[in-house]
Amino acid sequence: MPLISLDDPLWSRLYGPYGVQDVPGDLRALQEQWTPEVAERLLWERLHHQGDLYPATWAAIPWLWEMREAGGETLAHFFATVLQGAREPDAPGSDLRGLTLDEADHQFAWLPEDDRLREADEPRLAALAETFAELERDLDALCLAWAGRTEDPYLRALLLAGCAASRGSYTAAEALELHGDGLSAEEVAEEVPQPDARERAVALELARAVETQAPELAAFLRDLRAEDSC
Repeated sequence: MPLISLDDPLWSRLYGPYGVQDVPGDLRALQEQWTPEVAERLLWERLHHQGDLYPATWAAIPWLWEMREAGGETLAHFFATVLQGAREPDAPGSDLRGLTLDEADHQFAWLPEDDRLREADEPRLAALAETFAELERDLDALCLAWAGRTEDPYLRALLLAGCAASRGSYTAAEALELHGDGLSAEEVAEEVPQPDARERAVALELARAVETQAPELAAFLRDLRAEDSC
């Protein structure tokens, strides 16, 4: 798995929601010892913000994957969030949120000029996209495994939402997220569009995967699949 060295100067231009921060420092710290405080800061303040992902996110993911055993459920939650937010439903399959290969898309006024990505960085951004493509199936499998292990019904729904989005069912992903927030099946049906046949097939696949551990959630997914539902 290709990793950008934590000493690589590219990190000085790999920005997150609040600009360029010491993501390599946090990754080093978590490598030495996984601590909830550092993980919380890195995952939810420096790599993700209100549904958005950033160049720093994609560079950190391979490193975080190497820490998946130490990170456990916390990392599974983060990976599911990344899977759900990685692509806009109507965007080309190669376009990842926050990882456009057009230099102009990274020239934000709130970033100091020295912190902005350059045209010469584009091949390395493309390599990050390729790395994610290679890793995505493994991230999906990890989230699905944790969906069968966690005791938290809210987290289980979020983990499956990541799997649904990764498999191309954005309707199922949205429905699962709303269900996790406590909405009833009827309320969810009012909020999400009618799933097509492919999306219903994904919902059924996920229902089968959690049938034993979460029968109520499996029933919800089966209802989502039904032709006369939502």
